[in-house]
Amino acid sequence: MFWPALTEEAVSKRVFSCLEKNINFRDNILLGIPGTHLDERVFPLEDLVRDKPFLSSFVANPNHIGMHTDGDSEVFFNGTHQLEVEAIQLCAQEIMRAKAGEYNGYIASGGTEANIQGIWQLRNYFQHKYKCSLAEIAIIHSVDTHYSVYKAGNLLSLKTLPIDVHFETREMDISCFELALKKAKEQGVKYFIFFANMGTTMFGSVDEISTFTPFLEKYGDDYWIHIDGAFGGFIYPFTHLESKMNFSHPKVSSITMDAHKMLQAPYGTGIFLSRKIFSDFTFTDKASYVKGNDSTLCGSRSGANAISVWMILNSYGSQGGIEFCQELIERTDFLCYCLDKIKVKYFRNPYMNIVTIPADQISEDMARKYHLVFDRVEKPQWFKVVVMDHVKVEHIDAFIDAIC
Repeated sequence: MFWPALTEEAVSKRVFSCLEKNINFRDNILLGIPGTHLDERVFPLEDLVRDKPFLSSFVANPNHIGMHTDGDSEVFFNGTHQLEVEAIQLCAQEIMRAKAGEYNGYIASGGTEANIQGIWQLRNYFQHKYKCSLAEIAIIHSVDTHYSVYKAGNLLSLKTLPIDVHFETREMDISCFELALKKAKEQGVKYFIFFANMGTTMFGSVDEISTFTPFLEKYGDDYWIHIDGAFGGFIYPFTHLESKMNFSHPKVSSITMDAHKMLQAPYGTGIFLSRKIFSDFTFTDKASYVKGNDSTLCGSRSGANAISVWMILNSYGSQGGIEFCQELIERTDFLCYCLDKIKVKYFRNPYMNIVTIPADQISEDMARKYHLVFDRVEKPQWFKVVVMDHVKVEHIDAFIDAIC
């Protein structure tokens, strides 16, 4: 993993250069585009944002419809499309170890969309390759998996197979995993989508895929793995440099990342990455007015969000990203040290900045006072702490003093 950090001046110069390559709504006669710059009567920002690249991109309002890593794209906005291509390149090749030329991807609305996109691709792939019915395909996943997996199952008419986890370790029960596969096979399921977590929402737990692939090979005629790294995608690869939770594993088909979490980008910056061989299975030729391949779920989307991802990645560089994540890990280590000292139990993956405390360890009032997240609204079993950039050592000290 390596890419250099750029200076603030270089970042700004590049963004403005790409914006200038787009067709400007004000300076060109554009009679056919169903979009325009921001409403200047409501948002009179032109003079205020003139030297600010990200805010200028909001005013310019480029449309990034389509998947620009795969062939041609709309000529109106191909300047800023290139920034999205480069952001996807860094995420796919440098962070998630894809080989050059073997991946596609785009900036999505969030992790939910990216997760659905990954499962949608695989469903269509299995149907195309094996001429199978929907009843012959199933999604297998941990009970701790984000609820988007159930949305995907519902939307795509696929069976979901949630697997119980051990309460203290949050690891999927191997015997339950194998039994679910065996029963599914007896019921006619032949093709499995393993929805693996790189940091579950509530616990930050990680499904080490090598543990489960022997069972998928045993019971499935074919299987592929979608990794949900909506939380962990921008910390786990930076803190666990030897991880195989990426495209170096030959059966990983797609990966979700979420820049509006650890990367501190604006909301609406989910990231979908895929092996190129799967992208065509969601391509539609019905969008004949769109130049290039639109294989995406959302279609039109804000180019400004893609620009924000590019700016953050290039402002930090890979080393800056590692240092940022390491600082958060050190603060998380400090929180765990303090909890150990007062004998409060918790779950934590050592490469993640999430600490989850059983509800019998601290009072619900304290959890509410410090805005911990409950695993359920009624009768919670766990309270979650996420050590983000705004969580400082003095905040951790105050929390520990309060629960002593």
